[in-house]
Amino acid sequence: MKANDHIASYCFNRSCSNSIYRYQTTAITYLTLEKTLTNEIRCSKCGSLLKSKIDLEIEEQLRELLPSAS
Repeated sequence: MKANDHIASYCFNRSCSNSIYRYQTTAITYLTLEKTLTNEIRCSKCGSLLKSKIDLEIEEQLRELLPSAS
């Protein structure tokens, strides 16, 4: 992956209409890989942090490495 490749990010707040849980109105935000990894991007509707597949994979890896941190 290159730093200028674009990654889809989503809101995971169940009560937000832009959320991934609201199939009909899900908002997808495309950001560069660099911006995804270096900035905290928030949902324009509810203010929750947006997460990409990369963010979720990193969180999963950390849970496996640090099981007591969950």
